[in-house]
Amino acid sequence: MGRAQETQAAAALATTNALRALAARVDTNALRRDFAVDATRAYKDELEAGRAGAGVGNASGTGGASAFGAAHLSDRAFLIFNPLPYPRVEVVEVKLWDTQLDPQHLIVTGHGFKPQRVQVLDKGGYWAHDYLTVAFPVELPALGYRAVCVSDRAAEFDLLPTALGDPWAGQGGSWRMIEPPDYTLENEHLKVALDPASGGLVSLLDKRTGREWIPECEAAGVFQYCREANNGMTAWVIGDFLEQTDLLDGGALKRAQSGPYVNTFRWTRKIGNRGDSRDTTLELDITVRQGVPRVEFRLRVDWREIGDKTRGIPHLRVRFPLAVDHAQPRYEIPFGSLVRDLTHGEEVAAQRWADVAEADGQGVTLVNTSKYGHSFDGDTLALTLLRASIDPDPLPDLGEHVIEYALVPHDAGWTVGASMQAGEALNLPPVVVSCRFQDGDLPTALSLVAVEPANVRLAALKQSEDGAGLILRLVEVDGSATTARVAFAPELLPEGAVAVEVDTMERPPAVDTARVEGNTVDVDLPAFGVTTVQIG
Repeated sequence: MGRAQETQAAAALATTNALRALAARVDTNALRRDFAVDATRAYKDELEAGRAGAGVGNASGTGGASAFGAAHLSDRAFLIFNPLPYPRVEVVEVKLWDTQLDPQHLIVTGHGFKPQRVQVLDKGGYWAHDYLTVAFPVELPALGYRAVCVSDRAAEFDLLPTALGDPWAGQGGSWRMIEPPDYTLENEHLKVALDPASGGLVSLLDKRTGREWIPECEAAGVFQYCREANNGMTAWVIGDFLEQTDLLDGGALKRAQSGPYVNTFRWTRKIGNRGDSRDTTLELDITVRQGVPRVEFRLRVDWREIGDKTRGIPHLRVRFPLAVDHAQPRYEIPFGSLVRDLTHGEEVAAQRWADVAEADGQGVTLVNTSKYGHSFDGDTLALTLLRASIDPDPLPDLGEHVIEYALVPHDAGWTVGASMQAGEALNLPPVVVSCRFQDGDLPTALSLVAVEPANVRLAALKQSEDGAGLILRLVEVDGSATTARVAFAPELLPEGAVAVEVDTMERPPAVDTARVEGNTVDVDLPAFGVTTVQIG
């Protein structure tokens, strides 16, 4: 295991352990008090209780929290943690291990929302244990958690699926009439139409405004295979393009998920001219989720391209032509963003997002989790995905990759803070841990820390070096002096707490603008300012 993998595994273990410690204090028995547990259900619990250890290590190898199942009963409790300091609605996925429950009877319940059916996404196995992956939407408190229960109690809540109608009543009254293929994805915010040959978006309609974001006769999200000139030190220098080929055909598109919460198409294609297993395989999932105003892309690549001093450097990127007028590209940098006047395809670096917006703020934000090379050419935003540089490392990217990115269209009035939120939401998804049923001193839903307004970002939350309190580091990103408001759960901000502005070494400066009122801390931030506060 390499150093990076060791760090990922350690972080995943620390996250899982911290959340399990939190889950051990949550009153999860409150999730079952409304259920009528009969003798049959009690016997079923005892029967399944002996299955322990399912899922140990699952998901943690890639830096995620372990999907270990803490209880194997007819009812399964999960703690869903939101690592961001503002409320959010997301569709989450959980794994039920070694269950014989009828998928048609599965529902999710919890305090604060109505019982609802789950969507079954996947069935599989892991080290002699079977699992069932289900998805459902959930509203999460700011930097906090919500506990939910997944069970087979659909009948108790009158949520069994309705009976199908006449099985012979197809289009026009007969299945013998073939319906045309439907390559669309849609939720309450967006409607997307796809081209099956290229996997590109031929329409991206924002239903909230009626704005179409893809130019006529264009496709966005199409991959481009390029070959660069070898100018030496190819890991650091992108050479002139000798070849640029849009992958407009040769792909295959099929529906991978179809349900009330998650809808996905999967596009596959090979690139390369060997015609055998040495060719690079692209597998792209395009997803729209209920309640989430973004189009998600998840690319799995088995990258087999190898650069050559004479033939050049293979290069894969994805391009998004956009129906924008005199738009400016803005890119995220550490603790802020920059508008750049490089608009003729020059490669520029950015962190989690790049935004292309018109003068009134209408535009599209492209967010991603692991890539930094962007370019903008007139009306087309591109993201560099993979290269096959040859020096100083001869084979840096060879092998399997998972690359995630998303498009977020937006209306006028969009701010840098909103782009920051979009980038954070994709990079810091909710964390799910399985937990047991027990009495506890914490409620089933709780916000620990909430930060407002949107132009203030929480850069750090940690224990102070002297152990006497908490350290908050806040950043203003819109260029406007503002007052940050940070609301704490009472358990974190005891009566009589004092907030003191400190420097990055946690020493009090000459000026102190922090104030405590009740369970809220107010801090005055200058434009583009970074301010650290100690609370204790």
